[in-house]
Amino acid sequence: MNLDIEDYNGLRATISDFNIWTRYNHFEENNYNKLKTAKANFELAGEIIRINNIKYKEGLISSLDLSQAESQYFDAQQKYFQAIYELLNSKIALDKSMSQF
Repeated sequence: MNLDIEDYNGLRATISDFNIWTRYNHFEENNYNKLKTAKANFELAGEIIRINNIKYKEGLISSLDLSQAESQYFDAQQKYFQAIYELLNSKIALDKSMSQF
């Protein structure tokens, strides 16, 4: 079986595409897992802030405790948005590398 130059270049392109896809898959899986974790943390922080608001209104916690819970909520929100941004960036990077953008 003889490979001419066109077959060889096509094979190289296929292998290159596969390598890019494999690296992207690993990277995107990591970003997706980060997104799932960040979303769960954000939802948990929202529940904590809801409960702490009730406790504060009932006089069970101080305003400092409430402020700390709010700070943690906003931190979790920022990490969630950052995870979304990173996942979208990895998708754009794949599309560009595959010349589909």
